[in-house]
Amino acid sequence: MASPPLTSMPAHCLVTYNAPLRIFGYFQAEFYFSDGGSIKITYQLHTVRVELYNSSEDTTRYAFEVILSMWIFGMMAFTLYQIAMTQKEQKNFLIYFSHGWNWIVFGSNALLTSCMVIWWIFVVRYARKFDTSLRHDVYSSLQPQANFLALAAGGANLEAVNEDVLRLKALIDMLNWYFALNGINILLLIARVLKLMDFQPRLGVVTRSLWLAGPDLIHFAIVAGMVFVGYAMMAHLIFGNAIEKFQTFGDSVNTCFECLLGNIDVNADLRALGGLQSVAGALFFWSFELLVYMVLLNFLLAIIVDAFSEVKEKTHETVGIHTELWQLGRDKWRSMMGLCSTNYISDDKLGNLLKQWAGDGDDAERKEAHADVQKLLTILNEDLDEEDLRNVLMECLKDAPGQEDAAAKPPPPRTGLARFLPQRRKVVATPHEVAQAAKYIVDRFGEPEKVEEELISAYPGRHDGEHGDGDAPAFSKTPVIMDRDNEQLHAALKKLDEVQRELADGQRNLLSGQRQLAEQQAKLVGLMNTENS
Repeated sequence: MASPPLTSMPAHCLVTYNAPLRIFGYFQAEFYFSDGGSIKITYQLHTVRVELYNSSEDTTRYAFEVILSMWIFGMMAFTLYQIAMTQKEQKNFLIYFSHGWNWIVFGSNALLTSCMVIWWIFVVRYARKFDTSLRHDVYSSLQPQANFLALAAGGANLEAVNEDVLRLKALIDMLNWYFALNGINILLLIARVLKLMDFQPRLGVVTRSLWLAGPDLIHFAIVAGMVFVGYAMMAHLIFGNAIEKFQTFGDSVNTCFECLLGNIDVNADLRALGGLQSVAGALFFWSFELLVYMVLLNFLLAIIVDAFSEVKEKTHETVGIHTELWQLGRDKWRSMMGLCSTNYISDDKLGNLLKQWAGDGDDAERKEAHADVQKLLTILNEDLDEEDLRNVLMECLKDAPGQEDAAAKPPPPRTGLARFLPQRRKVVATPHEVAQAAKYIVDRFGEPEKVEEELISAYPGRHDGEHGDGDAPAFSKTPVIMDRDNEQLHAALKKLDEVQRELADGQRNLLSGQRQLAEQQAKLVGLMNTENS
């Protein structure tokens, strides 16, 4: 039992230990005088375990805690890496926080990291080092003849007890911080889970419905909030001196919200009032229930249900997550079983064969051929290539109004955190950005350089084959001659021939079966005619 000396708020502490469960119990009661002269009591009760890793189950939990800590630290390191890359590429890391979702991710990872740091500090610095004696001889004698408060060892044992209680209280405070931060972070984790489930149409119905109803919910919250706060303020002003549940504005808000959830026990206190307060109580209760509970609350449900119906209608033809998982598992199983087959063909090889049959197998060679052809952009009857256009754009930037003054009077250097804050400045393109712009303009609006005359002179025979009677193939505008892979084409044609042969055998079997069915039908008709005759 301990109490701070010379204080108007004495606190009494009691520490117990449950040996079978290996749990410490901490109870603290505080007494203080209110402004009205009464004595009020507040108390706290906590339990804590300091022997964390004694059994095999605890050892397994310890291994999972280590893995979880590494995972959390990796997530935080990746977030910091993204911030650093933003600073490196865009010269201002605050751009990373311009997206609202990045705030949630960063805050959640920061809270997770803080919780893990607090936990390991609790384990290493507090729990493992905490120890106390089974007995403290505080008094010199438990049955003294006189001087009943005589302390043993000059009060050293009492100081040891008080020190143990304070160390246990510090341990409990550290654990309470851990629980509080984890509780806050759970809300952020729920938001992240809902965001991650948005990839599937049916799993993302909740987030999409709330997003669709967002503007209406904001306007509804403004109107409903004004009405709700007005009722809470009215209840505090009228009934605060008579009903304990309305004695403060915070208590009034909580009571009104409980009434909104269906808890109307306060109606008995309102009916017990006398005089004009009873009339005001009836008017308050009935108007609140009709306007807020029945009207505004149903408006809220109508807004959400309307958005949900619209989103549900769009996802009516989509499949559920169980169907997608079943299809993915079935396809994966078939793919794994196909590896054991001698006729197994990989997806990449099958895709290449299909491209060859479709005539798209030489796309890479075509791209290489077209890459050698330079594009030109015609401006004022002058042909400009990419390099010429880049030089023109750079000269235009140099001659732009205000650039000479900006170069002559550079802005003063910013120090400290001010250099990371956004500032108003004239946007000047870098040489790399100018080069990218020139490349895009030429690729988008330029025309290939005319090389047909050169190709005719280099390959006259091939060009003649396009219009003449020769056997040479027609020559296109690209100077590269495409070669096919003969071995792959031969194998593909061979497999196609086998498939056609099997199809022909199947057709013959089908015709044979049809002939047999026709004979059976003829016999059946003959028997029926014989019986009738």
